[in-house]
Amino acid sequence: MLDALNRKLQDAERFPDQAAVAWYVLAELFRSAATETGKRWANDEGFAPGDLDGYRGNLASYAEGLLQVGSSPWYVRQQAALLLATLNSPTHLVGDEVELSRYRSLHAYLAGAVIDERLDERDVLASAIIGYQVSGDAKHFRSWLTKFSARLGRSGAARALELVYKGSSALFDAITVPGAGAAARSKGLLSRELAMHVDSRWGQPSAPLPLAWIPLSRVVTHPTHPFRHENALLRLAVGIAGLSAWGEQGEHMYTVFDLDVKCSDWQKLDDPDGPSLQVRLAPASAARNGPRQKTPAWCRHERAWQYALGAILRAAAVGSNDFTLGWRVGVDELGWYRGLPSTSARRRLGMLHTSQALGGSVSSVTPWFTDLLSVLLRWPGIEGGVNAHVADGANTPAEIHVILERRLGFQRVLYGRSSGSPVYRYPVSWEVRDSRTLRIAVVQGLLPAFSDFGGGLSELDRAPYRARHRNHTASLLRLAAKKLGTYESLNGKPRKPVVDLVVLPEYAVHVDDQDLLRAFSDETGAMLHYGLLGARHPNNGDHTNGARWLIPVRTARRRAWIEVDQGKLHLTDDEVKHGVTQWCPYRVVVELQLDADTSYRMVGAICYDATDLALAADLKNESHLFLVPALNKDIKTFDSMAAALRYHMYQHVVICNTGEFGGSTAQAPYDEEHRRTISHAHGAGQIAVAVFEVQVDDFGPELKAVKQATTKSVKKRSGKTPPAGLKRRI
Repeated sequence: MLDALNRKLQDAERFPDQAAVAWYVLAELFRSAATETGKRWANDEGFAPGDLDGYRGNLASYAEGLLQVGSSPWYVRQQAALLLATLNSPTHLVGDEVELSRYRSLHAYLAGAVIDERLDERDVLASAIIGYQVSGDAKHFRSWLTKFSARLGRSGAARALELVYKGSSALFDAITVPGAGAAARSKGLLSRELAMHVDSRWGQPSAPLPLAWIPLSRVVTHPTHPFRHENALLRLAVGIAGLSAWGEQGEHMYTVFDLDVKCSDWQKLDDPDGPSLQVRLAPASAARNGPRQKTPAWCRHERAWQYALGAILRAAAVGSNDFTLGWRVGVDELGWYRGLPSTSARRRLGMLHTSQALGGSVSSVTPWFTDLLSVLLRWPGIEGGVNAHVADGANTPAEIHVILERRLGFQRVLYGRSSGSPVYRYPVSWEVRDSRTLRIAVVQGLLPAFSDFGGGLSELDRAPYRARHRNHTASLLRLAAKKLGTYESLNGKPRKPVVDLVVLPEYAVHVDDQDLLRAFSDETGAMLHYGLLGARHPNNGDHTNGARWLIPVRTARRRAWIEVDQGKLHLTDDEVKHGVTQWCPYRVVVELQLDADTSYRMVGAICYDATDLALAADLKNESHLFLVPALNKDIKTFDSMAAALRYHMYQHVVICNTGEFGGSTAQAPYDEEHRRTISHAHGAGQIAVAVFEVQVDDFGPELKAVKQATTKSVKKRSGKTPPAGLKRRI
């Protein structure tokens, strides 16, 4: 391609139009190599699109030669300079045009120099921040900032640190030392808020949270992320809204730095009946001086208490004292240009409050709490939801306190006392079929095989296994889509969802292959529940075992996703041997709102967890469909378990096992024996896709299977006599 472009450029005098196009194409080649070409799979050797380093290196050599010649248009040299910067290859040959001033500043930063021209200090710092993003060298940035600040004096240095924080809080954290905020403030280098931010951070290794009073900002940033889940957030909200001075905010409001908290057992923060979480205004500052953070201009002063509560709760949820941050803000992409990160001021005008935005798929923030944050952090121009949240009508802290206490009471009822697990309902609007059934597909694949784990889980993240596993997942989904299409053709014109729920086995889908599942869901309209391979513990990065719910949420204007992971509490001996870490802080219940009167609830338990009778006891009155993604050799035991659970939980039980061992089954506690086994995949070494339908009213909220029906003057129920103590929740 470069040879072809060179020929066009050599004939520039005869064909100037073609030469102009060639220059444009060349600039686009440089830009795409700096920003996108091969980027998606750059860190996944199994899917490398070729010799990416060689490709970018050849382009960089060409770009450097072009800059040395110096006869190219300024916009070509601009993109050439950008490509060289992403490869950390500084040059002084960028050019003298005013359009290239920021690029000269970027290359000067990479060379460790401060550019000597009249650029605004904000532009110089922005160029340096971009330089840090592509190189990831905090030590180099700290050295450069020392040189830059020396030109500005102490007040200029303080200004520079403020700009660095606004431009990239991750970089600010990388160049400052936890606990050094007060000393820096005494020297005039940091403002009060920035100093408190620095002092709130934890060093490595971090100590456990103390049992005495501690600033809330310190708890929020603790590596264990104690407020990641909704019950803990509700308890914090109740404590804040109950402060007598909370309504006394107006032109100024309180922040996360103004509160202290205390708990005698931080491990039980997610238990609504756990040890008390106490909240107070910090005695030495907020209690004495009142609120000092200026309320946003668009927020009415009488609503300042509301905005302050929302900001603190969101900060606690994301695990940062900057409440505007989200889960993916500040993701490292070394060697690629991605522009400046958004600032706090910009982010607050477009914040998402979903569980995925606050903490990724390992966060348990339900739509109820998402809508609460939307009410508390409302800003001008935002469109309200279709259904008003109960907090919409709250005008005082006392009124919101009542609402929060009521919600906490609801969570108290759901809490699984036997297994010690918080339970969270995720309501989803779902159209029920005319037959009042849910169509379910159970997909048995053959990868990963049991023997594949012999080299450890990390080996399954690498080539060549990754490509083999991804191709198998794609083939399975294609097979399932074809079978579902055939199934739907029986009814004439297809309709979405073709299938309501698709279940795959334990460890079936790699975390980096979610695009395949989303594409399958878009094609079929299905929600999915599947075991994850490559899942990591959110606190320490160790391997864990999880299963993901992937649920499409469709409105008249768009399609969004609910993604939430279910952990595994009870690990097998083989998993412990392979270094899998326990992670299961909650239980997810997906509540399908089928119509105004019917909510059908589904819950999953990964393989060995399904044998826990305490879990069955906690969920039998909560769920209507029990799903078990499995990778299990002992088919006979699991067949017996399904037969026992279908009765003791009195609901449909679906087990999806790996095709290596077979035994996937769906059962229900019907009185007639021939109806109890709905589906069963016999035999080992099989790829199988089973499609069946379950009646939502038989063992759902209606419990029609319990009710007697009269047939030919004989009273009979379709289900077996229900087990003792069955009291299904509404």
